[in-house]
Amino acid sequence: MVLIREVGPDDALAVLGATPPGDGVERAIWDRWSRDGKLVVFVAEHGRAAVGVALAESLPNLVHVLALEGNAATCGLLLERLVRLAGERDVSVRCPDDHDALRRVLGGTGFARQDRDDSGKRPSDLYCLYQNED
Repeated sequence: MVLIREVGPDDALAVLGATPPGDGVERAIWDRWSRDGKLVVFVAEHGRAAVGVALAESLPNLVHVLALEGNAATCGLLLERLVRLAGERDVSVRCPDDHDALRRVLGGTGFARQDRDDSGKRPSDLYCLYQNED
């Protein structure tokens, strides 16, 4: 059985195999997110092993998913939890080209492809779930 629990930002980085940013602008942004409650992190666990993670920015009108990792079933559970967190707010997700499991989940849960980004190291599509027509 996979359980989803909320964790702190540094715990999420450990699951992703990363470390908090060093000095400079990136560190300032990370510290602000960590302090102001905009950064939301869920970890999916099977037993004591982490099998997935979701990292999102919670804004007044939108929950924007920054990272969503795991197999298709795990991504589906994490995405469901993020949509529940969003309530009536819209949800957006960047889906990298090489994340086929996430692309399948997004396509099957009402998310619509909106935009393409080839500018970074990991080309991706933006998917959105519009829940608030205002």
